[in-house]
Amino acid sequence: MLKKLLFLLVTFLFFIQTLQGATTRELLLGNYIYNFAKYTQWPKENEQIHIHVISRQKSFFLTLKNLLENKQLNNHYITLSQSDYLDIPKNSDMIYIDNSSKQYYKEIYNKYKGKPVLLVTQEHNDKRSVMINIYETNEQNMRFQINSANILNQNLKIDPKIILLGGTELDVAKLYKGAQETLVQKDAALEEASSLTSKLQERIKKRTQELKQTQKIL
Repeated sequence: MLKKLLFLLVTFLFFIQTLQGATTRELLLGNYIYNFAKYTQWPKENEQIHIHVISRQKSFFLTLKNLLENKQLNNHYITLSQSDYLDIPKNSDMIYIDNSSKQYYKEIYNKYKGKPVLLVTQEHNDKRSVMINIYETNEQNMRFQINSANILNQNLKIDPKIILLGGTELDVAKLYKGAQETLVQKDAALEEASSLTSKLQERIKKRTQELKQTQKIL
């Protein structure tokens, strides 16, 4: 019994020592990712939940491994993988795309649209396409935004209690209204540019005719 307690104590101390090198920010990110998996329900129950990380930050992935790998979550084991590009395992249940890799998001979103895969982003600007987006406030506090409509489109269910962890629900109607207004403004600008082009072409045509008349007189 004593040996078992000593073993557990040494294991715990090793775990704490391993995490000491991790930044507070990385630990917060890791905790968020754990809770996103905890509060998400996938349509098919598997023995494991696989989380893939697309990031160039090796230190964060090591922190995540120390926090989550082989840890049980709702009777499922968590497994992890990482790449700095689009080499994503087929068994991925969640994909985290950090700020340094957000240029790949559109391609990833189109590839997994309608599939039971949760996409988690960091500081992503297009709120219409995000599912869960982690960001920092002006006070440098970490928060997240949820687009429930996009998550439902993936045939996933997310517990509303997740909001209590520091999240806000994105107003989808407002987002699409803003996008529609932007399109209207662009259409108006294009129409104005087209009108100006027509007027300019008319002036050029008139000037060309005047020059021809002048040449005939000379």
